[in-house]
Amino acid sequence: MREHQRASVWPNIEIGPSFQPNEVAFHVRNTGIGPAQIQATKLTYKNQQISDWRSLLFTIANDTTNLKGLQTYQSFINKRVLPNKSERQDIFRISINDTNSTGKLFLSQLGKEVSKQHLNITLCYCSVYEQCWISKMFNPNHATTESSAPTYGYKKPVESCREIQNSDI
Repeated sequence: MREHQRASVWPNIEIGPSFQPNEVAFHVRNTGIGPAQIQATKLTYKNQQISDWRSLLFTIANDTTNLKGLQTYQSFINKRVLPNKSERQDIFRISINDTNSTGKLFLSQLGKEVSKQHLNITLCYCSVYEQCWISKMFNPNHATTESSAPTYGYKKPVESCREIQNSDI
């Protein structure tokens, strides 16, 4: 009976990128049948933890002039509850507000970093019965196989979310 109850509220978090000509976004959604309580978030670039989105942008840009003409949007996901069957929600979006070439070059570079799997988002979330999972970003440009599953675009059950060192995202 207990397993049936747990299965009836199973959350399933999906994390992914979205690419448009003048915009790159990262989104989450809960495709499961129960709510997901986000307990921890982690942002990494080239396997190094990044404290927040702004730090990520400066790390990739190497020069703040490359960030001129860009607009950003951020929605903090840590400690939120995503309802079941939720719509896709942007957690970070960067777009060009004019057509300057440095902004386009930066968006192109960001897209390449995602495609190369240098950038990753990890979320740890729990069900109402305190069953927890870690989910990493899925990249539609790279199919996930069993051999690549431990590094990118996968989910795994965990005892708790305490092992995740939080980024401020």
